[in-house]
Amino acid sequence: MAGNPKQKLKLLYIADYLRRYSDEQHAVSVADIIAHLEQNGVQAERKSIYNDLSVLREYGMPIERGMAPMQGYYLTETEFEPCELMLLMDTIQASPVISQRKTAALSRKLCSMTSVYTAEKLCPGITDNNYHPAHSRIKSDNEEFYYSIDQIHTAIMENRKLRFIYHHRVLAGNLPVFNAGREFIISPYAAIWHQDKYYVVGNYEKYDDLSHYRIDHMKKVQCISQPARPLSEVSDYTDRFDAADYTRKVFNMYAGTEPVSVELECEDRLLEAMIERFGINVPYRQLAGGRFTVKAHAIANEGFENWILNFGGGVVVRAPAELRQSIKKKLAAMAADYSY
Repeated sequence: MAGNPKQKLKLLYIADYLRRYSDEQHAVSVADIIAHLEQNGVQAERKSIYNDLSVLREYGMPIERGMAPMQGYYLTETEFEPCELMLLMDTIQASPVISQRKTAALSRKLCSMTSVYTAEKLCPGITDNNYHPAHSRIKSDNEEFYYSIDQIHTAIMENRKLRFIYHHRVLAGNLPVFNAGREFIISPYAAIWHQDKYYVVGNYEKYDDLSHYRIDHMKKVQCISQPARPLSEVSDYTDRFDAADYTRKVFNMYAGTEPVSVELECEDRLLEAMIERFGINVPYRQLAGGRFTVKAHAIANEGFENWILNFGGGVVVRAPAELRQSIKKKLAAMAADYSY
């Protein structure tokens, strides 16, 4: 038994068994532990298990001994609380940029960090070898997504450029498909989550501004040896890219020019929506009739205009005049479309 090289793995097997098959409602006996060790080619005596459990406690594992009727040993804590795993699981399964296959694989990895009993409650069927997440959710079919993210973050950290093929969907035979795509080389500065999409923000080498690209539309992503262009040459950010500030200004991730001062008149019910966009440190002023105004800076591009139109008559642009006129034209065009 002493010559068995697997004996050196004994503590690891016990620790793993406790993580996967014990919790505050499920204790494992010494006999269970011995049987698990035997399945993995390790022989053990009952007395040695007690010593091993003591060593694992000293290492820091929160092992408790249950009393009747739940006799045995169990972990009182895990690396993630069930509510934390549920939050992460829901995010992964709801994300449209992660493919169905990657969603299943990532869900399994998350559930391996808790007991099988908690895993089954979090995601019924996860312990089944044939498990697949709900197919009714819209998911990306870009299986290069993980590789693309790795290349993007490598380029950002190493201050190098990215080369990739960027695809758009087009109709072919009345079905939406990706086109052949077009090659881009950019200097990447940040990756941003926005409205369930994942974007890389960077400078396209032909222009002196910032642009945005959906990562799930990028293929053949490659971090190349060319150094990235300094951020200060293409934006107001000097030391680092401020993702939170930029996202507030660039609505729906449409590229734009310089931020302008805007004044919006809104219904009181939309106060939370305005705070979510502009924050609480901009001027708000209460008006009569259940309305208020907000003044802030934003890049007045198509994305910003569409965001305003989402609220219908709940938001009215007071300034600048150019933005107000542009929205009036959009509304007139929409009215014309419904005139017959």
